[in-house]
Amino acid sequence: MRKLSFTIPLALLSALSVNAAELTEKLSLNGVLSGALQCQQLSDETVGEDTCKIGVPLQLELTYTPSRHDSLFTKLGFAAGNGLNEVSPFNISPWGADLHDDVINVSGSGRNYLLTAWYKHVFELDHGHSVDLTLGLVDASHYLDQNAFANDEYNQFMNPALSNAPNTFFPSYNLGVATEWHRDKWTFTGVFMDAHQLTSPDKYTFYGVQARYTLEARPGTGITASCSTATGTLSTKPVQASREMMY
Repeated sequence: MRKLSFTIPLALLSALSVNAAELTEKLSLNGVLSGALQCQQLSDETVGEDTCKIGVPLQLELTYTPSRHDSLFTKLGFAAGNGLNEVSPFNISPWGADLHDDVINVSGSGRNYLLTAWYKHVFELDHGHSVDLTLGLVDASHYLDQNAFANDEYNQFMNPALSNAPNTFFPSYNLGVATEWHRDKWTFTGVFMDAHQLTSPDKYTFYGVQARYTLEARPGTGITASCSTATGTLSTKPVQASREMMY
């Protein structure tokens, strides 16, 4: 008779978010400080140890807005500890936050602590019609796969399976360009990134597109979206995923 191996993970999470502090009329500072004590108890047949680990990430965001059409943004990440991420037997890490190993050699780029740094310009075409263009170090999950209830590993769900769609992936903190076309209740988004491999110096290209519709109804605001992604260059063939979501 085959026995079932299992793990019992427990976590205590505390998060402190700092709302925008207006340093000057055009310069503002945001931040989030989180701390978690995570413990796991493994079955006898599971490789690993029963242990408790701590992770304390800190993220600081600086925004400079010289005009209502232009903005510069920088995010820095610091962390102490990795929580259970480095000892968990699961393929999906127990906490999706940017912990110590994530802010060192960020996304395989050789860069430390600097997560994002981009410039955005907004082209206003007419009422309810605009195009946003962003260039720099970007995070694809900021533009694709948004969800009002499960998209924040610091203040919502810790597990990455509940903060982003499990059937695709979104590279973070690499050079890229993102564009958002807003037309009334429709938003069309495209992301192109030159991403790094985490375990080698090789790179690959990432493409992502999304169409999203916002519905205002008496019960509240609803959003339905379709997202599709693909990779190129290093893959033997493009890896594609698409999904529908509503919330």
